[in-house]
Amino acid sequence: MEANLIVQKVLNIYEGEFIPGEIAMKKIGRHSDAFACIVSGKVEYIFDGYSFTATPENFFYLASGSHYAMKIHENSRYICIDFRFEESAEPRKSCLFHTLSANIKNEFERAFLLWAQKNPWYISDAMSVLYSLYAQGIRSVSKDYVKTSEKFSQIVSFILQGYSNPDFSIGSVAEFADISEVHLRRIFRSALNISPIRYVNLLRLEKAKSMLISSDYTLEEIAFSTGFVDPYYFSRVFKKEYGVSPSSYRKGNGKV
Repeated sequence: MEANLIVQKVLNIYEGEFIPGEIAMKKIGRHSDAFACIVSGKVEYIFDGYSFTATPENFFYLASGSHYAMKIHENSRYICIDFRFEESAEPRKSCLFHTLSANIKNEFERAFLLWAQKNPWYISDAMSVLYSLYAQGIRSVSKDYVKTSEKFSQIVSFILQGYSNPDFSIGSVAEFADISEVHLRRIFRSALNISPIRYVNLLRLEKAKSMLISSDYTLEEIAFSTGFVDPYYFSRVFKKEYGVSPSSYRKGNGKV
């Protein structure tokens, strides 16, 4: 899987069940990108020229537009995260990730719970989990995965706990991880192909989007509560990322 993709939007997180049998390949390709996990059971996904078998010990990526058949070997339960990557010139290929995490299904369970509860920040929380899964996926096919995945996971957890604090800084992240800021940027570039500050800003902006359509806070209050120390900078970053100003986003009822 490519390591230079940006998630545009989380569309849905849902669970379902399969009973043993076969599902024929559909004529219409998949409607979105997705990360999925077979929480219990075993399911084989069959594409044109290759296949993989998903179990609770791994998770997988289903590319937007992909066609596949399925063989359900036993009663199975799954959790799926539908999302949209930004456009890419190269077609993407569905694949299976063999991670080192013994609790990968727990992360999918947490994502589903966050989405189902729909607290005021559920979209930004779901985006955080999604990026964490993306990092694990691309790390799982990297030779450096064993060495760096644990540290990266710790760094992401630290960021998720403090990113909305206006005093939060990339310097504090580097200090927590006991590495230089240069090394921190290398880790993020390697894992997600974005800078740590871009990652933090994406989390803040997703939280701001939720607040804009679910609260009556002023733009200044939203900027400060999501971690931006300058409301004007917040507005500039928001418009650059989404193409509209925060006030226009709010007036449009959250539709960009």
